[in-house]
Amino acid sequence: MTRRKLPVAKSKQSPDGDATIALQTDFLTRSAAVQPYDIALNEFQARLAIAKAIFEQQGDGGKAGAYNAILHVIDFFASQGFPLTILTPLSAIAEAMIDAERGASNPLLQQRRRGKAGAPPASVGQLVIEGQLAVITECCVRHFQQEGATPYVGPATDAAVKLVKESNWPIDPTATNMREIRERVRRLVGTQSPDRLVFDALMNTAGAKKAPLAFAKQLLKSALSERLPDTFLQNP
Repeated sequence: MTRRKLPVAKSKQSPDGDATIALQTDFLTRSAAVQPYDIALNEFQARLAIAKAIFEQQGDGGKAGAYNAILHVIDFFASQGFPLTILTPLSAIAEAMIDAERGASNPLLQQRRRGKAGAPPASVGQLVIEGQLAVITECCVRHFQQEGATPYVGPATDAAVKLVKESNWPIDPTATNMREIRERVRRLVGTQSPDRLVFDALMNTAGAKKAPLAFAKQLLKSALSERLPDTFLQNP
């Protein structure tokens, strides 16, 4: 991977000592685009498609694809006249990825120390998938409720498992998995946990409200973009 370094933003001190206003003025000023927007956008999309293919097929855990995608984002905005200094946070992420590959320390990717020993927390990607699984089960539950089934939770959970196993998702859940994930995510109401955020966003759509079973089937047609650990859905 080619390392690309962008200039670091520097404060411009104003006479009254207020650096914030000067920085904001610089960041909100754009130069003329070096490439027409439509052409740049088409190239940007094509490059992101290639980066996604690399992300999925390179065999390095997605590192090269993610790195290339970040560079393409930087190049696109730079082509539209955005000042390079405002793109420094993106450049910093790309550089942190290189540092991690080299084994060098970088504060951006430094893990927080956990107060208690034990298993590491689930990744955001894993929580997003669990949020989607909770949505699938919840949609089945609401469908069975609408159909007047009694009881409905057990049959709905079994239906959710069947839907997942018939999909292209590389997941083999049990009814217990699906029930427990739904119950756990439902208890997170009012939190900012990624799984709950996904759950709320999807369940509040018109499709989930009007035709929950069809919505669950449609959700399972989408590609599962996250890489899950081998231990996903396995009992400890």
